[in-house]
Amino acid sequence: MADVSVVIPLYNKASHIVETVKSVQRQTYQPTEILVVDDGSTDGGAMLVESMNDPRIKIIRTAMARSGPSAARNLGIWQAKSDWIALLDADDTWETTHLASLTRLIERDPLSTCAFCSWRIVYPDGRRSQDACGKQIQGDQVFDFDAFLALWLRRRSCPMWTSATLIRRAELIAIGGFPSEYRRGEDKATWLRVMQRGRGAYSSVPSAHYNKAVVGQESSRFEPFLHPVVLVAERMIKETRHPQATLRKLRRVSNLVTWQYARQAAFRRPIPDSFLDKYYWREGFASYLALHIIRLFDFMRFRLLQRRSA
Repeated sequence: MADVSVVIPLYNKASHIVETVKSVQRQTYQPTEILVVDDGSTDGGAMLVESMNDPRIKIIRTAMARSGPSAARNLGIWQAKSDWIALLDADDTWETTHLASLTRLIERDPLSTCAFCSWRIVYPDGRRSQDACGKQIQGDQVFDFDAFLALWLRRRSCPMWTSATLIRRAELIAIGGFPSEYRRGEDKATWLRVMQRGRGAYSSVPSAHYNKAVVGQESSRFEPFLHPVVLVAERMIKETRHPQATLRKLRRVSNLVTWQYARQAAFRRPIPDSFLDKYYWREGFASYLALHIIRLFDFMRFRLLQRRSA
């Protein structure tokens, strides 16, 4: 049986963290330890966790407040005692069968370096929907790197999500953990690196809940830098010897992420030149032209606002 450490980064989620930890405690397959990494919370969330009186709970504190979710996760991963890491964000929850489902996947396919599953998105108005990939796939499957990229492109969204993953600790350590220099997109970049090294077992049964009714999520912010997936994909294309068909999928994934990120950036601030410089236009000329148009429109609007505020 797989031994599992749960790693939960925490920053000012006092209104959610107790229910999050309780969802771990209710698992039919119990973890060895629950590592809550406090990243300098000021709302008393860590104290609430300490008061839960579970000997498996360990509060870890980052050396510097607001180090970010990647640094917090990495600290938990480094200190974990188990061979497998189950990740869970401080405002998300699991179904009671979540860990049982993921551990079953890796027991059925011992060569998999990770397991992941579908999830449900919980909206502010109470609506719930299943993620895009989970709606299409039926049953359990095993994906190698090429099939993972194909699924990403087919559904136009990343098949993996942080709170729905179980990853071999040795693999996370081998890639250096999550890239702590980023606060957005660092998870998708990590999944690319993990899947490149092996394969992942997948279940289409949703057993994790993504709570979108939370104010101040890192994923809701925009920063004017290239998405980490683009940078990781570029290194992989230059440094690895994947078949040409796989490299083409990787370039298309990079383009897709750039395009989606640029659309989110529209009406916030001008799109940087780097978004176009790293775009593989031969893999999507129409969207490449569309990026140019969006960038020109954003630039003109930005200049107009500057003149009005002068």
